[in-house]
Amino acid sequence: MKRFRMTFRHKVEPQAPEATCDDTAHDGSEPVGLLESLAPVERHVVACLRLWFDGPDYHETTTGMLAMHYGTTPANRLMAVFESFIAAMALSVDRQICRHAPCCPCLGRDEAVLMTIVRHAALGDRFSASVHASAMIKNHRLPAVIEAASQLGAEMISVSQGHAPQQDHPEPTHFTRAVH
Repeated sequence: MKRFRMTFRHKVEPQAPEATCDDTAHDGSEPVGLLESLAPVERHVVACLRLWFDGPDYHETTTGMLAMHYGTTPANRLMAVFESFIAAMALSVDRQICRHAPCCPCLGRDEAVLMTIVRHAALGDRFSASVHASAMIKNHRLPAVIEAASQLGAEMISVSQGHAPQQDHPEPTHFTRAVH
């Protein structure tokens, strides 16, 4: 598996999980909502984004988290398109993208924009996805990012609507890191 380097500024964890962030020091880090306001699959993709650079076991952690909710096969498919999207982003970003800590209950502005890009692309609204992406993506790379976002969004829709067989779900003890 090829890993791409993309720099993310890491938001400092709040003192308590129920605390809210009040950081406007970096463009893109401002909290714009709460993770709980997203659809479950969107929350899980934001968690994948947050864990991407959190440590060397990010892949096992995120795949395990997704497998607990959707089953092993759908989790692997979702992880593959997520990594394609991240690879497209890594080659295309104009500036650093901010993310919040894995356990932070807030949804950062950059995280919200990424989910908005994916949502619009999944619905076939490539124009709106491109408008949102233009703030952080080099213009000549927009088509590649929007295509990757479209594939990620389509897989998110497929995973959230599908029901994996019960035996396809691993036991919760498979989890390597708590995600809040």
